[in-house]
Amino acid sequence: MLAAQLGLCGFMEHPQYPLWRQRPASIWTLKALRVLARLECFQICSFDQCVFGLGATKPTTLLLLRMSTFRDIVLSKGRRGRCPHPAGHLPLQGIQSNGSFATAQAKIYPAGMNRTIAIAVSRFLTERQLKSDWTKLPRELQELESHDFVDESTVQPDFHHMHCK
Repeated sequence: MLAAQLGLCGFMEHPQYPLWRQRPASIWTLKALRVLARLECFQICSFDQCVFGLGATKPTTLLLLRMSTFRDIVLSKGRRGRCPHPAGHLPLQGIQSNGSFATAQAKIYPAGMNRTIAIAVSRFLTERQLKSDWTKLPRELQELESHDFVDESTVQPDFHHMHCK
């Protein structure tokens, strides 16, 4: 709510509300989120991550704060953001031959989704012509800065797989 009051942009991601279950536990049922979604500066966008190149459908919903460009781009992909692949996808289940969980590939956003988020934030900043004379981040944020990039096939280890042997 503070970000909305300050005129900032942002998003919150969570799996799409499961329509196939009766009374599911989901953040999308929280009253606070339903109230935020009614504010003019927010939008809700549901889509399948395969439209961004993930090898699985992975239905996802984002609560967007002043990032309507993201939604516009999503609606231009696939079947208005939904899986356009007639053959479908293999389910993300089981353990792969290298010992990792098949679900590991879905832990990170596909490159196309990251690019779309960056475009939406960039458009937000351009529309507001925000400028800064900062030459470096505040000390508290410098600790979080990272320049360690890994190949897109590398994901964080599966906690349960590592600790449950």
